[in-house]
Amino acid sequence: MEFSKPVTAWFGNGFKGLEDLYRSRLPWRVESEISTMRYIRTMTSLYVPKVIDANSDLNNPTGAPYIVMDQIEGVSLSSLWLRLAPFERTTAVLSMVSAVARLFNLEFDSLGSLIESKNGKIVVGPMLSRSTIGHGEYDIVDQGPWRSSKEYLRALAHRELSWLRSDLGKSIYLRERVRYPLFENPAMSGNSDPMVWYDAFVAIQEYVFQVASQLDEAFPRHASLSRPTLTHPRTDIASMIVSEHDPTTVSGLINWQDSAVVPLWSAFMAPIGIGPRPAEGSMDRALWHRLQVIYKEQLAIACPNLRKLPVQDCQVLASLECLACKRMSISATLEAVQRELRIVQAGVQSQKIKADLSIAIALLDY
Repeated sequence: MEFSKPVTAWFGNGFKGLEDLYRSRLPWRVESEISTMRYIRTMTSLYVPKVIDANSDLNNPTGAPYIVMDQIEGVSLSSLWLRLAPFERTTAVLSMVSAVARLFNLEFDSLGSLIESKNGKIVVGPMLSRSTIGHGEYDIVDQGPWRSSKEYLRALAHRELSWLRSDLGKSIYLRERVRYPLFENPAMSGNSDPMVWYDAFVAIQEYVFQVASQLDEAFPRHASLSRPTLTHPRTDIASMIVSEHDPTTVSGLINWQDSAVVPLWSAFMAPIGIGPRPAEGSMDRALWHRLQVIYKEQLAIACPNLRKLPVQDCQVLASLECLACKRMSISATLEAVQRELRIVQAGVQSQKIKADLSIAIALLDY
């Protein structure tokens, strides 16, 4: 049984209005998770939990939306991972590729989250992923569905900029920025006062919004990389179901909350979780890196739409997405933001936008 409850302690009593906004959206997110699981059960041979009962009403007797699912047959790959020999881990990763490829090869006409329409058909609706509505912005910005990477990235950038400019966004920024280091080198003596950097982060988001709005000019190749692709929200060994007797064969996936239909480049560039990150320089670390490479290479082979996908172009768009929707203003170091900006700058074709991004990068010099 899975419960969906809003997390409000992070914001404190001063943000009760935001709690209400998030709670009002919860039923849609629960229904999208149900729709996604039903769609996967219908359209693929992957095992996903069968929904036995669900209630998305916030006022039901349990006090929260819930989903009752059948008991899975098998265990998560993560529970057996450390027992596997290197060749078994490689085989398991290849099986992960096979499972994810079945999702990538499904066809959709737009970008967003899966929902059930009034006639009972499962369609792409507004984006309900936590990464795009984490602070309740869905009532003030475009949530899709979208038809292109340009529409998608522009909406994300607008949402981030609108949030950061708002009184609520500024308050959360000032409250949370102090929890994360501003500099990668702890010995740096730069000013770490969040207020000093607030205007710079707002300006950065203005430049990101500008690039996204002019994507046809800045990066015209985006159209060929934008095929709508269903992506699992947590592609990691904890979400992969295997048999205890055959831990190298993935039979199903769990943890579907926040799944979405995103551009192909975004789905391909999403990080994967292949066990805990081993210590630098160890043999396990070398295997960990090799498995990451094997996963991407084999996924590109398994999906016809990925075989000629230019990874460098995907990285440019992924960096723009990261700047637009990952709350970098709150948690990233200045150097990390500059790195993402430089990747975008190197990839765009417009000289004016390249020059503007140079200004954006310089804003974070210290």
